[in-house]
Amino acid sequence: MKKLKHISVIVLLLTFSYIIVLKTGNKTEIAKELNITLNTSNLITYKDSHDKFHGDGLTYAEIRLGKKDYDLLVNTLQSGSKWTTYPLSDIIEILLYGKNGQGSYIKDPEITLSTPQITSGYYFFNPVSDFPEDTEELSHGFSTNVTIALFDKNNGMLYYYKYDS
Repeated sequence: MKKLKHISVIVLLLTFSYIIVLKTGNKTEIAKELNITLNTSNLITYKDSHDKFHGDGLTYAEIRLGKKDYDLLVNTLQSGSKWTTYPLSDIIEILLYGKNGQGSYIKDPEITLSTPQITSGYYFFNPVSDFPEDTEELSHGFSTNVTIALFDKNNGMLYYYKYDS
């Protein structure tokens, strides 16, 4: 009986360790791509469906920034970076929220997005080199491969989207 109890404790510890490593790894990958620090932040949501044909899919994450990460990010963004101050550009508005009654262009049947309307913040936009500049081209079946991050300055939240279609 004691042996079974020890084995149960070990399995439980390994499971928790695995979950912690997964969350830390995902957060580290996002931080590296966005060139920011997420050491004191909490990964709230992480969903990834990039197991489709040719690696198509969506990675979506919600991260609550810790105080140190929040302050560092605000200072970095104010001193110049690849991030842009709100309001969103037309192309990002269409990608995330849609246009003329059409839903978001960034979507995946396996992942439900909760993209908030942010009034004060910054956004990161990193499209592939052949991404259309004209919003009309999006509706013509153009391949959409892009990374977008939204930083909600009022709520200390970071929303991350990596979409490959």
